[in-house]
Amino acid sequence: MRIKTRLLSDMKDAMRSGDSLKRKVTKMLLSEIQYAEDSMNTDLTEEMTFNMIHAYYDRLKKTLGMQQVIHEEVALKLAIVGEYLSLFKERDIVQAIPISLNNKQLNSF
Repeated sequence: MRIKTRLLSDMKDAMRSGDSLKRKVTKMLLSEIQYAEDSMNTDLTEEMTFNMIHAYYDRLKKTLGMQQVIHEEVALKLAIVGEYLSLFKERDIVQAIPISLNNKQLNSF
């Protein structure tokens, strides 16, 4: 299953279940992928999709360090995006990816 397809399915599931944070994150990732595809006038390869998701993950990590007020929400977003990055590792697209935050790290905020 392509990551884009998985994101779309997860976004729909999040809407049905009322998980607004996961809906926002998956919608943002899909939006960024769609923007890149429209700009390049082609579908992204899985490697390009990984790079896009990884860039979003890095921006979230940077935000986590800058904004004291919303640490918990950003940390949860990082965990969600980290789940999608782990799908690439399972498919041998990349060798090393960030690990999603564990409960101890989330509680430190």
